[in-house]
Amino acid sequence: MTIEIGKLIAVHSNIGEMFQRDGISPIGTIVSFGFTGKAISGELTTSDESLEVN
Repeated sequence: MTIEIGKLIAVHSNIGEMFQRDGISPIGTIVSFGFTGKAISGELTTSDESLEVN
């Protein structure tokens, strides 16, 4: 699928202290950005990580 990226609409960060599954190794801060988007061509399809799309 081809999409057109639009405006930045959100920025989120995880500033809490988190650890890897071993309970010892720290995980760095995670920053996520949210954008608007417009479908240009193609179709939504499932992947190994999804059961359905809508």
